[in-house]
Amino acid sequence: MSAEGIPYSELLSPLIIVIGAIYLLAPMLPRSRPWVRGWVFAVVWLVISRYLYWRVFITVVPAAGEWYEVGWVYFCFAVEALALFDALIVYLAFLRTTDRRSEADAHERRLRALSQEQLPSVDVYIPTYNEPINVLEKTITGVLCLDYPNFKAWALDDGRRPWVKAFCEAKGVGYLTRPDNAHAKAGNINHALTKTSADFVAIFDADFIPQRNFLMRTLGFFADVSIGTFRCHTLSTITIRRRRASHCKKRCPTISAFSSKPSCRVAMVGMPHFAAAQTR
Repeated sequence: MSAEGIPYSELLSPLIIVIGAIYLLAPMLPRSRPWVRGWVFAVVWLVISRYLYWRVFITVVPAAGEWYEVGWVYFCFAVEALALFDALIVYLAFLRTTDRRSEADAHERRLRALSQEQLPSVDVYIPTYNEPINVLEKTITGVLCLDYPNFKAWALDDGRRPWVKAFCEAKGVGYLTRPDNAHAKAGNINHALTKTSADFVAIFDADFIPQRNFLMRTLGFFADVSIGTFRCHTLSTITIRRRRASHCKKRCPTISAFSSKPSCRVAMVGMPHFAAAQTR
């Protein structure tokens, strides 16, 4: 059997090779080794380069017809090229992953040895706009289950919905809103920063449920006084920020010997090690 004269075995062989590489070869590779990530990067982009050669010289350059027909061909290729460029950025980021599990282990042990009074306070923000109850309830419940004795959860409701306020009051969660939606999510967070006063701020997307020991395994990284923001990239993004050092210096000396200048460096945990940075 064939399609347009090409045997089905030849048509399906690339798909079979890709599936085999993903489900058979990938689990056997030591992905923590830099040379493995480099090898995968080279193979993937070699295949993509061959595809781009075919795409440009076989389908795009020979395109003929009315100007709008040729323009549509080039427009579709431009969109495709931008998508591949975005994928290239992700692949380059994965080439520089760092395993911080041992650091998180040490920080967690140190924080768990402290009394509640010695632990820094944390405001946990959940910015929300139009998420339904079945989404928001899971996130709020997950935040309330965090294994950390000194935090306060806040729902930042840019939708100004009465049922969200009532739900938060029933759960013991702080509720904040503002008169307008200026600057969208960033403006929502900036407004909340003027209304709360904890030493640190953790921000969760409204559809994200954290692991219980997340704060215990991440706050300790701020022992490095040069770190001002700790970001974890998953399907959602969560961020922990320290407030200005002058605000924290007297309140949480157990985290670090704060300098007089605001911290500015960003600590990043990539997707492959995010779960490990939270829990074993």
